[in-house]
Amino acid sequence: VRSALRHAAGIAGMMSGDIVVFGGGSAGARGAMVHLDTLEPRGVVPRGVRLLGYLDSPYYLDEPVFHGLSDPSNRVALQTQQTVTFMRSGGLVRGSRDLCPLEEAWKCAFAEYRMPLLRTPFLLIASMYDWFQLHVALGADCCSFPKPQNEYFGFAEHFANRTRRGIGALPQVLAGSSGVLSSSCYDHSRSKYDAFSA
Repeated sequence: VRSALRHAAGIAGMMSGDIVVFGGGSAGARGAMVHLDTLEPRGVVPRGVRLLGYLDSPYYLDEPVFHGLSDPSNRVALQTQQTVTFMRSGGLVRGSRDLCPLEEAWKCAFAEYRMPLLRTPFLLIASMYDWFQLHVALGADCCSFPKPQNEYFGFAEHFANRTRRGIGALPQVLAGSSGVLSSSCYDHSRSKYDAFSA
C-alpha cells in the first residue's frame, strides 16, 4: 500500500494542497482504515496533502453469532484476533500506540473499535443490514430465511440497531469532520458497482 502511494506521488507529482482519496471496499476498507492516519506522518504522501478516507463496508461488529455458531469462518472478530496474533502484526495494525491506544492490538484492525479513533476525515459507507456480516460472518443466511424466522428477524434487527447506534455515535461524524452513507439494504461494498452512482 505504502509503495503504491509513494509511486503515485512520484508519478503524479503529488504536493501540499492536493486531495488524495484513499480507501477500499470490504477487507480493503479495513486495510485503508488501518493505514489512513499513518500516511502523512510516515512520509508516504507529502506534508500538506489533504487526505480523505473512503471506507466502503469496513464496519464490522464484535457480535455473537446466530444460534451460537462456533466456527472461526463465522466470526470476523475471532478471525481478526487470530490473524493479528499469528502474523505478529500488532504493530502494523496499531500504527503506533498514539494512533491506537487500545489494549488489544486486534481491535485496531476492527472498525467498531478503530473508527472512533481515526483522525483523518472519512466517508464511511455502512449498510445497517450488512450482507457480509449477517450472511457469512454471523452465519445467518437470508433468502430463504433461517429457521425459526422470527428469531432471525430479531437477530437482524438487533444487528441493524447496533450498527445505526455505532455509526451515529462516531465522534468525527458528530463533529461534522466526517460523513456516513448508510442504508437499510441487505448489501455490502456496493460502490464497486456501476449502478451505485446511477
